[in-house]
Amino acid sequence: MTRGLLIGLMVVVVVGCADRLSPAQADLLERGEQAYKSQRYAEAADRLGEFLGAAPAGRPERARALYVRGMALARAGRRAEAVADLERCVRTRGDEESVWRAYVVLATIYYEDRDWSRAAGALRAAVSRMPAEPPKDTLLFRLGVCYERLGRWSDAHLAFRELVRSFPKSSVARDAQRKLARNASHYAVQAGVFSSKSNAERQVRMLRDHNLPAEIRLESHNRTPRYIVLVGRYATYEQALQQLAAVKAFVPDAVIWP
Repeated sequence: MTRGLLIGLMVVVVVGCADRLSPAQADLLERGEQAYKSQRYAEAADRLGEFLGAAPAGRPERARALYVRGMALARAGRRAEAVADLERCVRTRGDEESVWRAYVVLATIYYEDRDWSRAAGALRAAVSRMPAEPPKDTLLFRLGVCYERLGRWSDAHLAFRELVRSFPKSSVARDAQRKLARNASHYAVQAGVFSSKSNAERQVRMLRDHNLPAEIRLESHNRTPRYIVLVGRYATYEQALQQLAAVKAFVPDAVIWP
């Protein structure tokens, strides 16, 4: 799993007190975490598996071990096993930090799988538990994107507004502000951005000649008007994606909007 968006979070090993564990159990946990930090993922999974087999039920360190082993399995490409561990972690009580971190990694996996609903659920759970500091800003932005892709536009706007309100100086706050200013309520295929209205109209005529439902949307960038040519109105990202290939036949650099 290599996603720059969350890489800083994902490599963190949660540390905590293990003074109530037996010496053998504490040693297994420490060796597993050290192996993970040294990128010896198979060894980490083995040691943490031994710890989970030895540690009593109800111990808060079990959540930490499940989180770190889930990360090790994900790094080793054992995706299904990683998800199973992370899902067990979020059902475990006693270590809230491990739980919200596990939700973040689950959200990343679900997002990569284009499972927007589960990704949104995991992100919502993460941001409700984690401290009010980065990477919460980035996760709120991704939550908004998931809601957009599900066609839940009002929920997306709520996530973007929370981001802008809570993290006004964040690097992603400006992107969230742009999305709020755009106030989109549907998807489309963007088939060109023009400074000249006549050029945009020419593009629309060409697309309509090929039976593609094109229209012009006026936006402003740095107080300069931009004429955006859009094709179609779709409730979800997947519907717009289906139309993208048809538009690319005539406009190779067409993209999904917004």
